[in-house]
Amino acid sequence: SDFQRQYMTIQAADRNESSLDRTVAFKNALAPYEKAIVDGRLFTEMASGTLSTDKFRYALKYFYPLVESFPKLMGLCLAKAEATTVGAEASGWLIHNIQIERRHANWFRDWAIGFGVGQQHFNDGIQPPPAMDALNHYLWRKCTYGDLIEAISSLNYAIEGPTGIWTKRVMQNIDKYHGKDGINVDIDTVRWLRAHAHYDDHHPDEALQVTLLHVTSEQDLARAIKAAQDGMAYYAMAADACYELVS
Repeated sequence: SDFQRQYMTIQAADRNESSLDRTVAFKNALAPYEKAIVDGRLFTEMASGTLSTDKFRYALKYFYPLVESFPKLMGLCLAKAEATTVGAEASGWLIHNIQIERRHANWFRDWAIGFGVGQQHFNDGIQPPPAMDALNHYLWRKCTYGDLIEAISSLNYAIEGPTGIWTKRVMQNIDKYHGKDGINVDIDTVRWLRAHAHYDDHHPDEALQVTLLHVTSEQDLARAIKAAQDGMAYYAMAADACYELVS
């Protein structure tokens, strides 16, 4: 497919020594920020099967606006890619993944409803508390006003990297919640979770390599790292607030 050919181009670029060095530098700079998310109380207890149903439902309800807006944010990235003379690889990659992300909001909603979040919340619109909504505002700002490097780093790497880690962990014990306080765990309930536990295996690395194709200086690399660090910092803040706001 065209996407596969484009990704082969990305992989070839990654074999370049300078690109490999930048990949290592980027991942090392982000590692502690990622750890703060996936090892925080919310996702640790969610993965162990010990998170209270009230906290779990709160997380599913108030993280939904982020999931729902994801393909729209990627659309803003696509507009940036199409405006550049060297954005063909990024454009192809974004188009391919926007189509996937459009399905995910429905799957996430199925998860939330299966865990007892009322359908009416999705019909009426969900307004997250400020400490959680700050992440949404940051991503909209970066994807609107940042350049392509900052937009993809803050969105596709900073959000989907940690998400791929905690979803794998949560999948291992998700059945422990079945029957608790009316929770139903079935194929529909775990479709989003399963997709991200597998789909995100390679997606953050693809996002990083797309980003690095547009990095031409150490200053560019520093901006990409800072955008992703801030994205992960807001993600950790949202997760911590989600945990603390429910007794």
